[in-house]
Amino acid sequence: MIKLLARGVDINTANVDGFTALHQACIDDKIDMVKFLVENGADVDVCDNEGWTPLHATTSCAFTDITQYLSTRANIAAVNNDGNLPLDICEETKMEKLLLEEMNRPGVDAKAAQREEEMMLSDANQWLNFNCMTERPHAKTGVVALHVAAAKGYIKVMHLLIQTKANVDIKDSDGWTPLNAATHWGQGKSLQNIS
Repeated sequence: MIKLLARGVDINTANVDGFTALHQACIDDKIDMVKFLVENGADVDVCDNEGWTPLHATTSCAFTDITQYLSTRANIAAVNNDGNLPLDICEETKMEKLLLEEMNRPGVDAKAAQREEEMMLSDANQWLNFNCMTERPHAKTGVVALHVAAAKGYIKVMHLLIQTKANVDIKDSDGWTPLNAATHWGQGKSLQNIS
């Protein structure tokens, strides 16, 4: 692995499912590899195609050591595409206690993270009211709000974004439009609103 990194291989390269080496190390319960990857620049908050971060992955597998290691480094309030925090998919008491302790750190607002649609609706309303869309694509993924709304079926958000003249043909870093995102995630209602 060190030789690959020395040759310039991107440590955050993902497979077709969005899995990175860090996701895989978490699923395989390889704490030493997790530490190596993180220490060498692996993105601890990277999401796979279902919005699962490495913390979601290790929590669902009930690997306490990795969860403990990542919980102080990763966004513990990250929400996957189903609206679940790592805590929501936890099934082990020890793991739940660990995550709850981290959730009680200052600045962690899990309830706000779970209100993603509501927050996006508020932003879209402001953009519409002020006739000024200030959104910028995500620096790494190129994703904009319309991609997220389409993928998750946030129909009201989509309506408002389209009214603000959001570009329905905008492409993310993978060349996906919001229509592609809606199709991939099986959001039939989103498809009707974009096409």
